[in-house]
Amino acid sequence: MLHLDRSLAGFFRYLDKRLGLDNVLIALTADHGFLNVPEYGQSQGLPGVRIDSRKMMADLNERLAARFGPGTYATRLSYPTIHLDTRLIDANSLDHAEVEAAAARILAENPAIAAVYTRTQLENGALPAGRIATLVQRAWHRQLSGDLYVVQKAYAMFGSNVATHGSPYTYDTNVPLMFFGPRWIRPGPSANYAEVVDLAPTLAYLLETRMPSASEGRVLSEVLLAGSVQARNRPGPGGGKK
Repeated sequence: MLHLDRSLAGFFRYLDKRLGLDNVLIALTADHGFLNVPEYGQSQGLPGVRIDSRKMMADLNERLAARFGPGTYATRLSYPTIHLDTRLIDANSLDHAEVEAAAARILAENPAIAAVYTRTQLENGALPAGRIATLVQRAWHRQLSGDLYVVQKAYAMFGSNVATHGSPYTYDTNVPLMFFGPRWIRPGPSANYAEVVDLAPTLAYLLETRMPSASEGRVLSEVLLAGSVQARNRPGPGGGKK
């Protein structure tokens, strides 16, 4: 953290010398927070618990094999998703949705697991209403993610990591979102709800360009000075304002 702080300080000094910080807009954020180790959580009176990933996968495969026939159905845990052996499922003439649902029910019996969502649910958008389901749908990638999306309970951690991320809880999803730019940004904190996805639309607005076509965010007008776009009247390399 000290190294990062010094690197940023050096970068900002360079910008100040080269352009003057009054002519610079800085946006600073992070992609995720992190979960403290369960042992620390327990020392603070929180329900920290470690999930034995190997045992969970072994138990899952044992019960799936007992129901659907011999084989290793759950091949890999790539947190927070589990990959199933689709070739084995096809070879046994099984229904993928049925195997996924059975696996989800087995995993959900673990007291440290809050919810499990299947590929069938995610592909069809058939998730229950709620904030966690919304975050899961956003995070899941059809080509890269596994067939089961596992959400642990708050303060639970997979494996023996010293820190991790990827959960939908506030310690993991609440991150800094800071702006600096005297010509554009209203000084002081904002109590309004904001998301990292709001960063691109806000910068696009200030640049007077189109918002990204896949943008899900909004312009954070509450942090902008009145007439902040009009304040950008300094010609750039390509001439005046468009």
